[in-house]
Amino acid sequence: IDYEIDDYMTFTTNGNGQDFDGYNYAFGDNGNAFVAIGTGGYFSLIAGVHANTFTGSGVFLNPLGVTDAASFAPITASLTPGELVTLVGSGLSSSTLATQGGQPFPTKLGGVEVLVNGMPAPIYYVSPGQISAILPYELATTNAVVASIQVNNNGVTSNAVTQYTNDALPGVFSQTQNGIGYAIAIHTAGAAAGKLVTEASPAVANEYLAVFLTGLGTVTPSITDGAPGPSTTLSYADQFTAGYLGVYFDDYNNNEFEPGNVTFAGLAPGLAGLYQINVQVPTGVGPGDVYFEVFTDDADVIQIQVPVGGSGTAIAAAAEHARTGPVRVHRRPMAVRSRTPKNSPRLQSPR
Repeated sequence: IDYEIDDYMTFTTNGNGQDFDGYNYAFGDNGNAFVAIGTGGYFSLIAGVHANTFTGSGVFLNPLGVTDAASFAPITASLTPGELVTLVGSGLSSSTLATQGGQPFPTKLGGVEVLVNGMPAPIYYVSPGQISAILPYELATTNAVVASIQVNNNGVTSNAVTQYTNDALPGVFSQTQNGIGYAIAIHTAGAAAGKLVTEASPAVANEYLAVFLTGLGTVTPSITDGAPGPSTTLSYADQFTAGYLGVYFDDYNNNEFEPGNVTFAGLAPGLAGLYQINVQVPTGVGPGDVYFEVFTDDADVIQIQVPVGGSGTAIAAAAEHARTGPVRVHRRPMAVRSRTPKNSPRLQSPR
């Protein structure tokens, strides 16, 4: 299973600290190496060293530079069909170009191609140091265990970077565009309809939110790689249709962990490379920052927060119309993160 959490710690001046899962860390070599010992009744020993800094000449794709465009989860995280990914390197393009929002993504932009197991990937953005592309849905039909990614810049190919694949691994976009903080979540009804969920305009119990993400995998009806999500016959994530996808609101401040009622999970209408979840905020969580946990059949991600405020009775009454379909919004998202304290419950995904 792919398991992603936001974990952080505070260190003493001698390099020691404890994370939220109860591991005691000791860093040395100016922060380039550590050992960690498990606590809470489970013995474990972890050793780690700083990864190499990779550079290359010509068209170079960083071996550690292929990540989910929302979560920026590191290289051990799997890649999924339909996922919007960020590729980092050097010499990737001779120009900086972006595909216009709301349009299908081409498989060649500025003479640049991205090949995934030899299949062309739709491209949103190219620059000398970064590319944004969508992984082909054909990864699912070919039952590929790994994805080998290579960039072709006007006839000059890069090194290949290979990572494992999975059927889905959600990554929620964040307002800070750097993989941490609050989710890109929109109020769907009431006076705040269409507005971003923020500390000044928090979510409330019983209201419905539209949350934007990538990595939900294949959809039905299927679409052409790089095409915008349909606005008439909606494309639902197969993970949702099969009953594998779910959401929990994890309130670690008050030790409350409540399921959210998901009414839609699939492609965001009118936009390419973007998925959307419509979910009702449960009672019993907040006020304060609450973690938004998304799980599928083979992934569990606790890596983003939603600010939750007071009573939602009025908003819930106004939100009834938003229960069964996605909200049409015309905005492009950004990026994600989160944390899991020690002794937090571990949700077992259905099989």
